[in-house]
Amino acid sequence: MQKKYNGILLKIVLALVVVAIAAVFSAGGFYMLTSYRLNTVEANVKNIKETDLLNIEADYAFHDDRLYEQEKEVFGLKKEFGYLADKVDRNYKDQQVFQIAQKSVQKQILEEIQGLRK
Repeated sequence: MQKKYNGILLKIVLALVVVAIAAVFSAGGFYMLTSYRLNTVEANVKNIKETDLLNIEADYAFHDDRLYEQEKEVFGLKKEFGYLADKVDRNYKDQQVFQIAQKSVQKQILEEIQGLRK
């Protein structure tokens, strides 16, 4: 019976040792992975700061100036469109007046032709 308990205790101890070794290696692997990812991310952030953010204020000012210029262009186009719309309205009214005058002249000509036939 003593041998049976010794065999079971040995198996339990070996299982606990294997679990402890697996836990240690898993924790070490997780630590190494997180450390590697952290170093990679820190290097990427440093790279972005060194290359991309050096001239960000000048880029911002440039884009702000471009936006202002585009707003002026849009305002000018709106103004020009307004002038063109007014001109079209005036031309349409003038065309209507001309057509009315033309119809009255045509009516007078037809009346005079009919008067000559009689």
